Amino acid sequence: MWWAISNDGDRPIGTITLEVDGDAGQIHWLMVDPAARRSGVASALLQALENAAWDAGVRQLSAETLSTWAPAVAFYRRHGYQAPPIADRAKSR
Repeated sequence: MWWAISNDGDRPIGTITLEVDGDAGQIHWLMVDPAARRSGVASALLQALENAAWDAGVRQLSAETLSTWAPAVAFYRRHGYQAPPIADRAKSR
């Protein structure tokens, strides 16, 4: 599954993807156009993904990112994901 947000209808300014395997989900890509960063786009995308995942029966989510990507690690931590490694973070419902 994937989601995108566009500010003008023509070009996405953010996108996120989710892989589902049974009741587990893994976030693989969360990208936001540099001009749109720090405006809530990433949080909105993550919230949409989490809501859809819970509705689809996912019980545990993990986020894939490199521990060296400090802004990404900080973002996921602010949203309840734990590190290290960030991929071991389990947000359960």
